[in-house]
Amino acid sequence: MSGPGRRGSVVEHRPRNQEVTMECGGDMAFAKDLTHQAVRFGLLFYKEYTSYSEMFAIYGFFFSMRGIRNSSTSYSFYMQRIRPADVGFPSEVCEHGLVSLQPQRLVRYEIRAHAWVDGQWQDFGTKPIMQKFQFVRPTCKSQVLQIQTVGSPIYVIFSFIFPAS
Repeated sequence: MSGPGRRGSVVEHRPRNQEVTMECGGDMAFAKDLTHQAVRFGLLFYKEYTSYSEMFAIYGFFFSMRGIRNSSTSYSFYMQRIRPADVGFPSEVCEHGLVSLQPQRLVRYEIRAHAWVDGQWQDFGTKPIMQKFQFVRPTCKSQVLQIQTVGSPIYVIFSFIFPAS
């Protein structure tokens, strides 16, 4: 985080069929609809930040959500697959939690952002995207959502499903 004093927040929502998903190696075969069945993680990005990121692990896969302020009104948001050993996850997550050794993960996702400006919400978002995430560039990084707004904070939601691969 490069913003002064404030800490961004992470919001998390997971679907109910976690045991089935874990038994299937992370495949969420039951989930088809990003709006109602996706896993969601979110960020609060304040205008004082130049960049901000949060890491999360789900079903043995590790990702980072990132936000970057490009100018006073221009922002970019994306997620990236990461190796757990590369970024310093707490050792108990890697030693006692799930860690997938799959070199690639098919992900269906979308990125949405909302900002309050002059008494109303501005909404931004990608369309649903299907992408294979690997560990090397450029395949480790999602499509980038670029927005223009004067609103702050910006609420960013990363919704995704792991389809059968």
